[in-house]
Amino acid sequence: MYRYIRSDSEGEIISWDSLSGSDQLAAERASEYMSEGMSIEDAVRKGCMDISEGNSEPEYENEDFYLEEPDYNKVLKYMKGNER
Repeated sequence: MYRYIRSDSEGEIISWDSLSGSDQLAAERASEYMSEGMSIEDAVRKGCMDISEGNSEPEYENEDFYLEEPDYNKVLKYMKGNER
């Protein structure tokens, strides 16, 4: 899946492939929250918090994504570019 989004403020291109694994999971979670009626900013914030909390669980300490934090601003720019 290739999606290219141009950020309105900096001209930065945000693609799905440029997001980290944690960013992608946060974007997917945010999409779920938005489908439940949550605003985009709140959905991205909650999605990022969910993934951050999950990635810090001790059971994942041997995984590549352990303690990987999603980037709220990057996820928000990506999600705003995909709003319809």
